[in-house]
Amino acid sequence: MDRPKIQLLSLVFIASLAPYKNIDNYILNTPNKVVDTLSLGLPTLILLTGEVQSLIDNYKVWYVYGGKLTLTECVSSLWSDRKLQDEMSSNARNLYGQSFEFNLVMTI
Repeated sequence: MDRPKIQLLSLVFIASLAPYKNIDNYILNTPNKVVDTLSLGLPTLILLTGEVQSLIDNYKVWYVYGGKLTLTECVSSLWSDRKLQDEMSSNARNLYGQSFEFNLVMTI
C-alpha cells in the first residue's frame, strides 16, 4: 500500500496496532513501522519494552498492553476518551517532528 492510501486510511483510525515481540532488535531500537505511526499522528497499541518503553514514559504516545492493561482496555480507553486520543495524536506528531522527521535525521 502506498503512502497516500495509508494517510487516507489513518484519518478513520483511532490507533495503530504494533504487535512486535520483545526480542533484542525491537527492544533496543524503535521499529520503522512505529515511526510511521508517529508520523501519522496515531496513538499506538504496543507490547514492546526497552527503547519504545522510554518513549512511552517520556511522551505518552501509546499504550503498552499485555501487562497492567489488556488490549481491549487500551482500545476502550481511546474509543471512549476523545480528549486522550487527541492528546496522544498530538504527542505522536510532536515526537516524530522532534526526533524522527526525515530531514532532521538525515542531517545529523
